[in-house]
Amino acid sequence: MRRFIVTLGWLASLGLLLTACGAPTPTATIAPAPVQTSPQPGDKAPDFTLADSGGDRLHLADIVAEHKSTVLVFYLSHT
Repeated sequence: MRRFIVTLGWLASLGLLLTACGAPTPTATIAPAPVQTSPQPGDKAPDFTLADSGGDRLHLADIVAEHKSTVLVFYLSHT
């Protein structure tokens, strides 16, 4: 479980790093998300997809389906 949490943290950090370094953005058109209020404790996280270090896509829904508990960690970055 600890390894999973650390891996997920690294993936989130990698995504932030690639965004900050000007990595190319996907060419697919993404529809704007509807305006929502701030998440509250106990709310379910919206599904999202990230690429791992090997380029494979990881979907939050797939991870949650495999594990009873899932912890998301988003590190604060300064740009």
